[in-house]
Amino acid sequence: MTAGVGGGAAGTGAGGGGGAAGAASGASGAGGSSGAGGSSAGSAGAGGKPALASISGTATFTTTSNGVDLSVIVTGCVAGKSYPIHIHEGMGCESNTAQGAHWGPERGEGIPDITCGGGGVGSTNTSRDKSDDKLTWSLGDMRDSDVIGHVVVIHDADDPMKRIACGKVATR
Repeated sequence: MTAGVGGGAAGTGAGGGGGAAGAASGASGAGGSSGAGGSSAGSAGAGGKPALASISGTATFTTTSNGVDLSVIVTGCVAGKSYPIHIHEGMGCESNTAQGAHWGPERGEGIPDITCGGGGVGSTNTSRDKSDDKLTWSLGDMRDSDVIGHVVVIHDADDPMKRIACGKVATR
């Protein structure tokens, strides 16, 4: 099974953009697939200051024989910067409250930062082994480890407390 998430700028505070995580549909083949699509929603704030980074992209979770792999690709990031990324316990992107804290918290942490290269494109990849019940991820099985329904949140490279992009993990 494959699950995905696409998210846009979450934006908080003066000059922040509105959160965006729209659903996208797709065909599923053998093993099934799932995902969501989104776009950034930045806007000018007080004094004409631009919104935080207008990051958008996709996170794809894939079930493997050893556990679950995660691949993240984003656009709109600043070259040379690293962006923290976590899975949050919340079920929506509308606000920090809806996003919640880091899932577990240990289950939602430990994902390598997104490294942004030239052209404003960044990525990260990781795997979660199914042998550790406290850290493992699963897809669509309704267990405590199921990532479906949670949100993936990207934090600002310069201020990791600011959440700048969010997308809900959903089935297609």
